[in-house]
Amino acid sequence: MRHALLALFMFAPFVVPMAAVEELPPVVFIPFEDVPTLDPKKQAVFVPYERFMALWESSRPKPEDVVKPPVGATLRDYTLTGTVRGDLAEFTMTGTVTGLGKDWAQVTLPATLGISDFKPGDDGLIVERTAKSLVLHVRGIGQHTFTATVAAPVTGDASGRRSLTLALPAAGAGRLEVVVPQADAALTLTPPVAATTTPAAGGTKL
Repeated sequence: MRHALLALFMFAPFVVPMAAVEELPPVVFIPFEDVPTLDPKKQAVFVPYERFMALWESSRPKPEDVVKPPVGATLRDYTLTGTVRGDLAEFTMTGTVTGLGKDWAQVTLPATLGISDFKPGDDGLIVERTAKSLVLHVRGIGQHTFTATVAAPVTGDASGRRSLTLALPAAGAGRLEVVVPQADAALTLTPPVAATTTPAAGGTKL
């Protein structure tokens, strides 16, 4: 490529940006080897200028295409820890949102998730409640943590059976720990998920 540059400079008395060149030379002379002059009668070839530029560009390394993730952010994990008191269950929620880009992205949580007292771990995470959903806005690549308070009603029927309905967000991993104020309580989860119950102070821990 050193010879190609030499030939280009010999035909151009001064260097200007390519965008400023109005007329391109018809050919560029490229010698096979170093010669004292650019005499076409000696061992040489003529290459059209467009072909020379194509060869020049093809010799330069091209940056690899950057594959963007399909989403801008995800909820990596969360933990809900709480206690049932009367007709209300109160939880402390901790979670981690993974940002996958530099621009703002959104993670949607269930609209019925009764979240309050939201505390982000950094300025790159804020919460917004809309009419149809609960949205976490995140900016910046990496992990963004948060804590919040979650409340859910506890209802009962004529048979004395009590129910707790809690909308859980979609995440890579989730954990729920709740203490109900009844020893040896029989707990049923819908839909069925892996769970264990153990005795706890003042009730049963799920």
